[in-house]
Amino acid sequence: MKFSKYKKYQNWNAEQLLDSFFKEQKIKALLTGILADIVTKPCEFPALGIPYYNIESAFDKRILTDDIGMLGEPSYHYIRGGANKIILEMEKLIVEHGGTIKTGVKVEKIIIEDNVASGVKLSDGTLDQADIVVSSGSIPDIFDDVIGRENLPDELKQKIDNLRYMESCFFVHLGINFNPLRSQSKELCYYYGTYDIDGSIEESREGIYHEGKEGFLIYVPSIHTPEMAPKGKYAVTIYTICPDRLKEGTWEEKKDHYADLLIMEAEKKIPGLYEGIETKLVMSPVDFRKQINAKRHSFGGLAPIMGQSGPAHKTPIKNLWYIGAYSESGGGVAGTMWGTRNVAKKILEE
Repeated sequence: MKFSKYKKYQNWNAEQLLDSFFKEQKIKALLTGILADIVTKPCEFPALGIPYYNIESAFDKRILTDDIGMLGEPSYHYIRGGANKIILEMEKLIVEHGGTIKTGVKVEKIIIEDNVASGVKLSDGTLDQADIVVSSGSIPDIFDDVIGRENLPDELKQKIDNLRYMESCFFVHLGINFNPLRSQSKELCYYYGTYDIDGSIEESREGIYHEGKEGFLIYVPSIHTPEMAPKGKYAVTIYTICPDRLKEGTWEEKKDHYADLLIMEAEKKIPGLYEGIETKLVMSPVDFRKQINAKRHSFGGLAPIMGQSGPAHKTPIKNLWYIGAYSESGGGVAGTMWGTRNVAKKILEE
């Protein structure tokens, strides 16, 4: 019954929804600005995704939540110790159940014979036989190279060739010698610099980087996890979206220059930031590609565009499953965890 009042919006896009409620472009931009973060235009994004991305507790301090955000209204919250704690707990679970994790080598090929996956070939030449193969990674890397297009049906090849991805991101990690919350109200703040969300997204897709002028966020993780910085010092991350590849020049050539420009934009929000820097680490799309061994970096996998979905978890190849941000579950920590859990349950059922 509760959903019936919203049912008429289920096939609308975000642009249609906001046009029906507001005339002021600035209000529309406020509620769709977060879509630039996932590089998806309002006309491409589902209408009912707008309240999901704009939870009330992020805008109104009067909305009550408890410590874990479960008292009536949802809320955003931080992971004490950082997101790597999730990875460490996963590692612990695997080891406790007799599993092994191999590092320093990559899977070059999934062994497929007569449309059946039977193991993997590693970069050191090792062949590991397996009853079930579960693969995670970008579509170009996994389907084109590791699985091999020759093993894919034409329908799947056509599908993956027409998918649109999110773009990449540009990070400047700083260690500074003063508390930035003297100028910023919370540990995490988004700063929007444009009302033209469509134009900003289109430029990013075309390889044009906004240099921080159209928006960024400033995050101070050492507030909720003090051990992330020495006593009296603070860890600060400045983050913004950017093209995976630049239309003019390369990230290797321009990384340091763009880092300075982004810091100077952040300086407008936190005066004294530049002078307070004691250490700096810059991460460009090139660094992320190397880190995850990918041809292309898409920080959230597929763009959540209406009518678009990733490859199904259960592939057309027997005993081969596909999970992660590029799969049918979509991106985000919650989405990938939910999708992977469902795959595990299906494998056990079979």
